[in-house]
Amino acid sequence: MAEAKFRDALLALENPICDAENAISILMNILHSRFDQDHAEVTGDKSHWYLSENEISDFMYIGHQAKRHIHEIKEGFNTAIEQRRATQ
Repeated sequence: MAEAKFRDALLALENPICDAENAISILMNILHSRFDQDHAEVTGDKSHWYLSENEISDFMYIGHQAKRHIHEIKEGFNTAIEQRRATQ
C-alpha cells in the first residue's frame, strides 16, 4: 500500500515538471524576442532596452507561474520521500 502511494507521488510530479519546463521555455522565448533586438531607436542608446507594460506583465506572470510550478515539484518530491520512508 505504501509502495503504491510512493509510486503515485512520483508520478504526480510529471505534470508540474512539464508545466515548469513549458513556463521556462516561454520565458526564454520572450527574453530572446525582446533582447535580441536593437532598441536604440526607442531608447536612444544601444545598451538600453524598452519593454512595454504588457511585456513587463508577461515577464512577471510567466516568472510567477514557473515559481509556482517549482514549488509544486518541491512539495510533491517531499511527499514522495515521506511515502518512501513509510515503506521502510
